[in-house]
Amino acid sequence: MADEVDFSQSVGLWYPAQFLSDYVYAPVPEMHSTIIFLGEIPDLEGITAQDILNAVSGIEFPYFVVDVIGTETFGPDRNVPVLLLDPTNLNVFHVMVEEALDKIGVHSASEFGYRPHVTVSEEIFRAPPSKVFLDKPRLWWGEETFEVEQ
Repeated sequence: MADEVDFSQSVGLWYPAQFLSDYVYAPVPEMHSTIIFLGEIPDLEGITAQDILNAVSGIEFPYFVVDVIGTETFGPDRNVPVLLLDPTNLNVFHVMVEEALDKIGVHSASEFGYRPHVTVSEEIFRAPPSKVFLDKPRLWWGEETFEVEQ
């Protein structure tokens, strides 16, 4: 399908996510909550990973313990299981990131509005945790990731 995203070229900011079980960390590799999807590297003409990191470096991102407020399935076939996250604090940081990136001419490439969530397995979807821990944000730039310095 021509409209599919080549994730080896994708760019975005995200929080690594871990489940909390009675406030005990239960790490699951690769789990994350996207703050903003920026498209693919070739679409960001003249913009480097360092430009994006510099743009958001003034934002003080806290670590979050976020309530899971429900489950839903995303995707055109409604077959992508997600945990919906309480947007209260996450929306604030999403807007701060949008404003910082706007100053360098970089904008969200998502065709959907911001809905904080974590994509999960069917097993987790059937018995979701009540909370998720969101760690220090990262920039994914193709196949590389960078910590967002503060």
